[in-house]
Amino acid sequence: MMTSDEWTRAIFVREPKERTLSAFLNKFVDPNNNDYFRRHCCSMLHMSPAHRKECKAKQKTADFGYFLERTLDCKNPHWDLQSEFIDDKWWPYVTSVGYMHTVGPDSKILLESIRSIKDGVTAWDRFGKSGWGDNSEQGFMQIPSTYHPTNAREKMRKYYTSCDEAFVERQLAKDWLSSYLDFDEVHLYDRNETDTFMCE
Repeated sequence: MMTSDEWTRAIFVREPKERTLSAFLNKFVDPNNNDYFRRHCCSMLHMSPAHRKECKAKQKTADFGYFLERTLDCKNPHWDLQSEFIDDKWWPYVTSVGYMHTVGPDSKILLESIRSIKDGVTAWDRFGKSGWGDNSEQGFMQIPSTYHPTNAREKMRKYYTSCDEAFVERQLAKDWLSSYLDFDEVHLYDRNETDTFMCE
């Protein structure tokens, strides 16, 4: 299955900085869901009572820098490296990589590439073209997108400092370096050598 030409192997990934911020807002800040981080990362066995108390206090102040530091010891699929979702040896056999900010068109392209051997109908025509959405009138994942690279960059700048950005670029470098994921680099800040030194 993992190497056969008869199978389609697809994965959808998200720009690492945007994905990290999304995990922070959803798992660390959102009052309806922030117990997720508290359960998974504020009660780890190696933590002292003082550190557990600090963790909960940092959540109350929505400390992004603290969240980033904790991603180093509190591993979780919501913020871990996407390039390590599967073993390196399998990446050459992935036939389709889609992106969350273009999930609509990427989903359509994927389903159009899958064709029935019985009647030649594509998966898009049979399953994806209609029957989705609130009124079952939309195509699969064909939700109007408000994403724009510039807008996304401005939103991230509300939370990222230049040091936060440098931290994420170091820790998630493998994702940007992956030729299979092929992420466009998004730079929120221009940093000179002095800025980089001050972040260390």
